[in-house]
Amino acid sequence: MTSLNWLIMKVNQAQLLNLLVSVDSDFSPPLSSNIDLVEYSGKLVKSSKIFSKVFADELAGFCAVYYNTEQAYLPMLAVGMKFRGKNLAKTLLDEAICFLKSHQHKSLLLEVYKNNLGAISLYTKLGFTEVNCSEKSLFLKKIF
Repeated sequence: MTSLNWLIMKVNQAQLLNLLVSVDSDFSPPLSSNIDLVEYSGKLVKSSKIFSKVFADELAGFCAVYYNTEQAYLPMLAVGMKFRGKNLAKTLLDEAICFLKSHQHKSLLLEVYKNNLGAISLYTKLGFTEVNCSEKSLFLKKIF
């Protein structure tokens, strides 16, 4: 897969659930130890704006955003294992930020586990800064 022709299409709960299950153990602790993945995928489809990329009928990655207030919130960014290293996470975040800016939002907040160094590195490169922390998480924010 040297050159990918991404499709942009509306995704459904089953597609989100399949990707969440496939990346579940990439999180420490696994996502499923804290949330019901079926319920969560349904909530994302119903209540968030989802930016996604599909390749050969497979959901490669998605970025979900809640944006009903001036400060938007990113609850989930996930990229399937075989699609990593292709700038997909950055592309999805860029699309989400562009959308939020066009809808007059001023910032995007997210939470990331402190042990997720790859994600923290990506977010920092994209201009997110730490605004708070807990025992296990960092809260990062990008102001537009």
